[in-house]
Amino acid sequence: MKSNLVKLTVAGMLILASIGAQASEYVAFTTFPEPAEGTFGVVAAALPDGRMVAWNGDGVYLQWRMGIDDFRRIASGYAGDPGFMAVAPDGHTLALGAGFNGDLYLLNVQSPGAATPVINTISNFSGVFADETTLFIDRGIFDFDTFTSTVELLLVDLGQNPPEYRVVMQGDRSASAGIALDPSKQYLYATDGFGDTEGDTRRFAVEDLREAYDSETPIEWNNGELLGTFSGAGPSATTVSGNLVMGGFGSITVVDPETGAIIQSLDPVGTGMEFYHAVYNPVSGDILGIRSTFGEPVSLYAPEESIWMLPVASAPVLFLLIISMLAVAATRMRRA
Repeated sequence: MKSNLVKLTVAGMLILASIGAQASEYVAFTTFPEPAEGTFGVVAAALPDGRMVAWNGDGVYLQWRMGIDDFRRIASGYAGDPGFMAVAPDGHTLALGAGFNGDLYLLNVQSPGAATPVINTISNFSGVFADETTLFIDRGIFDFDTFTSTVELLLVDLGQNPPEYRVVMQGDRSASAGIALDPSKQYLYATDGFGDTEGDTRRFAVEDLREAYDSETPIEWNNGELLGTFSGAGPSATTVSGNLVMGGFGSITVVDPETGAIIQSLDPVGTGMEFYHAVYNPVSGDILGIRSTFGEPVSLYAPEESIWMLPVASAPVLFLLIISMLAVAATRMRRA
Protein backbone atom coordinates (compact mmCIF):
# COMPACT_ATOMS: atom_id res chain seq x y z
CA MET A 1 0.00 0.00 0.00
CA LYS A 2 2.82 2.35 0.86
CA SER A 3 4.28 1.88 -2.65
CA ASN A 4 0.98 3.05 -4.17
CA LEU A 5 1.12 6.23 -2.12
CA VAL A 6 4.70 6.85 -3.23
CA LYS A 7 3.73 6.33 -6.86
CA LEU A 8 0.87 8.80 -6.55
CA THR A 9 3.14 11.39 -4.91
CA VAL A 10 5.74 11.04 -7.66
CA ALA A 11 3.02 11.22 -10.31
CA GLY A 12 1.71 14.42 -8.80
CA MET A 13 5.17 15.97 -8.81
CA LEU A 14 5.61 15.00 -12.47
CA ILE A 15 2.30 16.68 -13.30
CA LEU A 16 3.51 19.87 -11.65
CA ALA A 17 6.84 19.73 -13.42
CA SER A 18 5.31 19.12 -16.83
CA ILE A 19 2.75 21.93 -16.51
CA GLY A 20 5.31 24.30 -15.00
CA ALA A 21 7.53 23.98 -18.08
CA GLN A 22 7.37 26.64 -20.76
CA ALA A 23 6.98 26.16 -24.49
CA SER A 24 10.19 27.95 -25.51
CA GLU A 25 13.66 26.41 -25.33
CA TYR A 26 14.96 29.14 -23.00
CA VAL A 27 13.07 31.09 -20.37
CA ALA A 28 13.96 34.17 -18.34
CA PHE A 29 14.21 34.31 -14.57
CA THR A 30 11.57 36.71 -13.24
CA THR A 31 13.50 37.55 -10.05
CA PHE A 32 16.87 38.32 -11.66
CA PRO A 33 17.92 41.87 -10.66
CA GLU A 34 17.86 44.88 -12.97
CA PRO A 35 20.92 47.18 -13.08
CA ALA A 36 21.11 49.54 -10.12
CA GLU A 37 20.25 53.18 -10.76
CA GLY A 38 22.99 54.91 -12.73
CA THR A 39 24.76 51.68 -13.68
CA PHE A 40 24.81 49.49 -16.76
CA GLY A 41 24.63 45.73 -16.81
CA VAL A 42 24.44 42.81 -14.39
CA VAL A 43 27.02 40.05 -14.02
CA ALA A 44 26.54 36.55 -12.60
CA ALA A 45 28.41 33.36 -11.78
CA ALA A 46 27.71 29.86 -10.50
CA LEU A 47 28.70 28.64 -7.04
CA PRO A 48 30.01 25.09 -6.47
CA ASP A 49 26.58 24.04 -5.16
CA GLY A 50 24.97 25.03 -8.47
CA ARG A 51 23.27 28.21 -7.24
CA MET A 52 23.69 31.42 -9.21
CA VAL A 53 24.83 34.71 -7.71
CA ALA A 54 24.46 38.13 -9.39
CA TRP A 55 25.69 41.71 -8.91
CA ASN A 56 23.88 44.74 -10.36
CA GLY A 57 26.25 47.56 -9.44
CA ASP A 58 24.89 47.90 -5.91
CA GLY A 59 23.30 44.74 -4.54
CA VAL A 60 24.51 41.15 -4.57
CA TYR A 61 21.73 38.59 -5.14
CA LEU A 62 21.86 34.88 -4.37
CA GLN A 63 19.66 32.21 -5.93
CA TRP A 64 18.01 30.59 -2.94
CA ARG A 65 18.05 27.07 -4.36
CA MET A 66 19.57 25.64 -7.51
CA GLY A 67 17.06 25.71 -10.36
CA ILE A 68 14.57 27.90 -8.48
CA ASP A 69 13.43 31.27 -9.84
CA ASP A 70 14.19 33.03 -6.57
CA PHE A 71 17.04 35.56 -6.33
CA ARG A 72 17.35 37.35 -2.98
CA ARG A 73 19.52 40.32 -2.04
CA ILE A 74 22.23 39.37 0.47
CA ALA A 75 24.37 42.53 0.38
CA SER A 76 24.32 46.11 -0.92
CA GLY A 77 26.62 49.09 -1.37
CA TYR A 78 28.95 47.44 -3.90
CA ALA A 79 29.00 50.42 -6.23
CA GLY A 80 30.24 50.48 -9.82
CA ASP A 81 29.40 49.33 -13.33
CA PRO A 82 29.68 45.55 -13.07
CA GLY A 83 32.62 44.38 -15.16
CA PHE A 84 32.93 40.83 -13.91
CA MET A 85 32.29 38.41 -11.07
CA ALA A 86 34.70 35.56 -10.32
CA VAL A 87 34.29 32.74 -7.80
CA ALA A 88 37.38 31.72 -5.83
CA PRO A 89 38.32 28.04 -5.43
CA ASP A 90 37.03 28.11 -1.82
CA GLY A 91 33.54 28.35 -3.31
CA HIS A 92 32.30 31.31 -1.26
CA THR A 93 34.65 34.23 -2.00
CA LEU A 94 33.65 36.47 -4.90
CA ALA A 95 35.78 39.03 -6.72
CA LEU A 96 33.68 41.87 -8.12
CA GLY A 97 35.29 44.11 -10.73
CA ALA A 98 33.68 47.51 -11.17
CA GLY A 99 34.52 48.06 -14.85
CA PHE A 100 35.56 51.61 -15.77
CA ASN A 101 35.61 52.49 -12.07
CA GLY A 102 38.49 50.08 -11.48
CA ASP A 103 37.49 49.13 -7.94
CA LEU A 104 37.89 45.50 -6.95
CA TYR A 105 35.76 44.07 -4.13
CA LEU A 106 36.03 40.77 -2.30
CA LEU A 107 32.84 39.37 -0.79
CA ASN A 108 32.08 36.25 1.23
CA VAL A 109 28.60 35.03 0.28
CA GLN A 110 28.33 33.21 3.61
CA SER A 111 28.84 36.41 5.61
CA PRO A 112 28.98 39.55 3.42
CA GLY A 113 30.84 42.38 5.07
CA ALA A 114 31.37 46.07 4.36
CA ALA A 115 31.52 47.06 0.70
CA THR A 116 35.11 48.32 0.74
CA PRO A 117 37.34 47.96 -2.35
CA VAL A 118 40.55 46.06 -1.65
CA ILE A 119 42.39 47.64 -4.60
CA ASN A 120 41.83 49.76 -7.71
CA THR A 121 43.16 48.41 -11.02
CA ILE A 122 42.21 51.54 -13.08
CA SER A 123 39.71 49.43 -15.02
CA ASN A 124 38.67 45.78 -15.11
CA PHE A 125 36.31 43.99 -17.48
CA SER A 126 36.99 40.30 -16.99
CA GLY A 127 38.57 38.21 -14.27
CA VAL A 128 39.23 34.62 -13.24
CA PHE A 129 40.88 32.94 -10.25
CA ALA A 130 43.89 30.69 -10.87
CA ASP A 131 44.07 29.75 -7.17
CA GLU A 132 42.98 31.13 -3.80
CA THR A 133 45.27 34.18 -4.00
CA THR A 134 45.90 34.62 -7.75
CA LEU A 135 43.40 36.56 -9.83
CA PHE A 136 43.89 37.37 -13.51
CA ILE A 137 42.18 40.54 -14.77
CA ASP A 138 41.78 41.87 -18.32
CA ARG A 139 41.67 45.67 -18.46
CA GLY A 140 41.53 48.35 -21.11
CA ILE A 141 42.76 51.91 -20.61
CA PHE A 142 41.46 54.54 -23.02
CA ASP A 143 43.52 57.65 -23.75
CA PHE A 144 41.07 60.47 -24.53
CA ASP A 145 43.89 62.70 -25.84
CA THR A 146 45.00 60.28 -28.56
CA PHE A 147 41.77 58.25 -28.80
CA THR A 148 43.75 55.05 -28.44
CA SER A 149 43.46 52.23 -25.93
CA THR A 150 45.95 50.02 -24.15
CA VAL A 151 44.81 46.54 -23.25
CA GLU A 152 46.66 44.59 -20.58
CA LEU A 153 46.37 41.37 -18.61
CA LEU A 154 47.05 41.75 -14.90
CA LEU A 155 48.00 39.25 -12.23
CA VAL A 156 46.65 40.33 -8.84
CA ASP A 157 48.30 38.79 -5.78
CA LEU A 158 45.54 38.76 -3.17
CA GLY A 159 47.91 37.16 -0.68
CA GLN A 160 49.63 40.52 -0.18
CA ASN A 161 48.23 43.10 2.23
CA PRO A 162 47.20 45.24 0.50
CA PRO A 163 46.87 43.21 -2.73
CA GLU A 164 49.44 43.94 -5.41
CA TYR A 165 49.10 43.68 -9.18
CA ARG A 166 51.48 43.75 -12.14
CA VAL A 167 51.02 43.70 -15.91
CA VAL A 168 51.89 40.23 -17.22
CA MET A 169 50.76 40.53 -20.84
CA GLN A 170 50.38 43.47 -23.20
CA GLY A 171 50.40 44.12 -26.90
CA ASP A 172 48.36 44.91 -29.97
CA ARG A 173 44.78 44.52 -28.82
CA SER A 174 42.15 47.16 -29.48
CA ALA A 175 39.76 46.36 -26.63
CA SER A 176 39.47 44.23 -23.55
CA ALA A 177 37.35 41.06 -23.69
CA GLY A 178 36.53 37.95 -21.70
CA ILE A 179 39.20 35.65 -20.32
CA ALA A 180 38.95 32.07 -19.07
CA LEU A 181 41.15 29.26 -17.78
CA ASP A 182 41.08 25.68 -19.01
CA PRO A 183 39.80 23.09 -16.48
CA SER A 184 43.36 22.19 -15.43
CA LYS A 185 44.17 25.90 -14.95
CA GLN A 186 47.34 25.47 -16.98
CA TYR A 187 46.26 27.77 -19.82
CA LEU A 188 44.52 31.13 -20.06
CA TYR A 189 42.44 32.16 -23.07
CA ALA A 190 42.11 35.82 -24.09
CA THR A 191 40.55 37.66 -27.04
CA ASP A 192 40.98 40.90 -28.96
CA GLY A 193 37.67 42.67 -28.46
CA PHE A 194 37.65 45.20 -31.32
CA GLY A 195 39.22 46.34 -34.59
CA ASP A 196 40.71 44.52 -37.55
CA THR A 197 41.67 41.53 -35.43
CA GLU A 198 38.44 41.44 -33.39
CA GLY A 199 37.74 37.95 -32.16
CA ASP A 200 41.33 36.69 -32.43
CA THR A 201 41.66 34.32 -29.50
CA ARG A 202 45.00 33.22 -28.09
CA ARG A 203 46.16 30.75 -25.47
CA PHE A 204 48.85 31.50 -22.87
CA ALA A 205 50.56 29.16 -20.40
CA VAL A 206 49.75 30.23 -16.84
CA GLU A 207 53.31 29.33 -15.84
CA ASP A 208 54.63 31.91 -18.34
CA LEU A 209 52.29 34.55 -16.91
CA ARG A 210 53.49 33.82 -13.38
CA GLU A 211 57.09 34.16 -14.55
CA ALA A 212 56.19 37.50 -16.15
CA TYR A 213 54.87 38.65 -12.77
CA ASP A 214 57.98 37.54 -10.90
CA SER A 215 60.36 39.09 -13.44
CA GLU A 216 58.19 42.19 -13.98
CA THR A 217 58.59 41.58 -17.72
CA PRO A 218 55.24 41.31 -19.54
CA ILE A 219 54.96 38.90 -22.42
CA GLU A 220 53.60 40.12 -25.75
CA TRP A 221 50.09 39.43 -27.05
CA ASN A 222 51.43 37.93 -30.27
CA ASN A 223 53.45 35.38 -28.28
CA GLY A 224 50.25 33.55 -27.41
CA GLU A 225 49.10 30.62 -29.55
CA LEU A 226 46.43 31.81 -32.00
CA LEU A 227 43.47 29.44 -31.87
CA GLY A 228 41.17 31.21 -34.33
CA THR A 229 38.81 34.13 -34.76
CA PHE A 230 35.54 33.91 -32.87
CA SER A 231 33.29 36.26 -30.92
CA GLY A 232 34.77 39.62 -29.95
CA ALA A 233 33.24 39.22 -26.49
CA GLY A 234 35.82 36.57 -25.71
CA PRO A 235 35.47 33.46 -23.56
CA SER A 236 33.67 33.75 -20.23
CA ALA A 237 34.24 30.13 -19.17
CA THR A 238 35.38 26.70 -20.21
CA THR A 239 33.17 23.65 -19.87
CA VAL A 240 34.24 20.60 -17.87
CA SER A 241 35.40 19.07 -21.17
CA GLY A 242 37.49 22.14 -21.99
CA ASN A 243 35.38 23.86 -24.64
CA LEU A 244 35.19 27.67 -24.69
CA VAL A 245 31.89 29.38 -23.90
CA MET A 246 31.62 32.80 -25.57
CA GLY A 247 28.94 35.45 -25.45
CA GLY A 248 28.55 38.23 -28.00
CA PHE A 249 26.13 39.70 -30.49
CA GLY A 250 23.48 37.42 -31.92
CA SER A 251 24.30 34.23 -30.07
CA ILE A 252 26.32 32.34 -27.49
CA THR A 253 28.86 30.00 -29.06
CA VAL A 254 30.67 26.94 -27.75
CA VAL A 255 34.07 26.42 -29.41
CA ASP A 256 36.50 23.51 -29.41
CA PRO A 257 39.84 25.24 -28.68
CA GLU A 258 41.84 22.44 -30.30
CA THR A 259 40.10 22.44 -33.67
CA GLY A 260 38.48 25.88 -33.70
CA ALA A 261 35.15 24.28 -34.58
CA ILE A 262 31.94 25.87 -33.32
CA ILE A 263 30.20 23.03 -31.51
CA GLN A 264 27.04 24.87 -30.52
CA SER A 265 25.30 28.18 -31.16
CA LEU A 266 22.59 29.37 -28.77
CA ASP A 267 20.19 32.31 -29.06
CA PRO A 268 18.09 32.28 -25.85
CA VAL A 269 15.75 35.12 -26.89
CA GLY A 270 15.53 33.92 -30.48
CA THR A 271 15.78 37.26 -32.29
CA GLY A 272 19.36 37.02 -33.54
CA MET A 273 19.74 40.67 -32.48
CA GLU A 274 20.65 40.43 -28.80
CA PHE A 275 23.98 40.86 -27.04
CA TYR A 276 24.71 38.11 -24.53
CA HIS A 277 27.07 37.66 -21.64
CA ALA A 278 27.48 33.90 -21.30
CA VAL A 279 27.46 32.15 -17.93
CA TYR A 280 28.36 28.48 -17.46
CA ASN A 281 27.10 26.37 -14.56
CA PRO A 282 29.47 23.39 -14.19
CA VAL A 283 27.15 21.66 -11.70
CA SER A 284 24.10 21.49 -13.97
CA GLY A 285 26.08 21.73 -17.20
CA ASP A 286 23.77 24.55 -18.32
CA ILE A 287 24.87 27.50 -20.43
CA LEU A 288 22.94 30.59 -19.44
CA GLY A 289 22.76 33.96 -21.16
CA ILE A 290 22.43 37.45 -19.73
CA ARG A 291 20.74 39.65 -22.31
CA SER A 292 22.67 42.94 -22.20
CA THR A 293 21.22 44.61 -25.31
CA PHE A 294 21.16 48.40 -25.09
CA GLY A 295 17.63 49.68 -24.56
CA GLU A 296 16.28 46.28 -23.53
CA PRO A 297 15.67 44.93 -20.02
CA VAL A 298 18.57 42.95 -18.61
CA SER A 299 17.44 39.34 -18.16
CA LEU A 300 19.02 35.99 -17.32
CA TYR A 301 17.89 33.15 -19.59
CA ALA A 302 18.32 29.44 -18.87
CA PRO A 303 17.14 26.19 -20.49
CA GLU A 304 13.49 25.75 -19.59
CA GLU A 305 14.00 22.32 -18.06
CA SER A 306 16.51 23.72 -15.56
CA ILE A 307 14.16 26.30 -13.95
CA TRP A 308 11.25 25.54 -11.64
CA MET A 309 8.65 28.15 -12.59
CA LEU A 310 5.12 27.09 -11.68
CA PRO A 311 2.37 29.29 -13.14
CA VAL A 312 0.71 31.10 -10.25
CA ALA A 313 -2.84 30.62 -11.54
CA SER A 314 -2.56 26.85 -11.77
CA ALA A 315 -0.59 26.22 -8.59
CA PRO A 316 -3.56 26.15 -6.15
CA VAL A 317 -5.58 23.89 -8.44
CA LEU A 318 -2.75 21.46 -8.90
CA PHE A 319 -1.96 21.49 -5.20
CA LEU A 320 -5.57 20.57 -4.37
CA LEU A 321 -5.49 17.88 -7.04
CA ILE A 322 -2.45 16.24 -5.49
CA ILE A 323 -3.92 16.49 -1.97
CA SER A 324 -7.11 14.84 -3.23
CA MET A 325 -5.13 12.04 -4.85
CA LEU A 326 -3.20 11.42 -1.64
CA ALA A 327 -6.43 11.48 0.44
CA VAL A 328 -8.07 8.86 -1.79
CA ALA A 329 -4.97 6.67 -1.55
CA ALA A 330 -4.89 6.99 2.25
CA THR A 331 -8.61 6.05 2.52
CA ARG A 332 -8.10 2.97 0.41
CA MET A 333 -5.14 1.89 2.51
CA ARG A 334 -7.18 2.23 5.73
CA ARG A 335 -10.02 0.12 4.24
CA ALA A 336 -7.53 -2.48 3.19
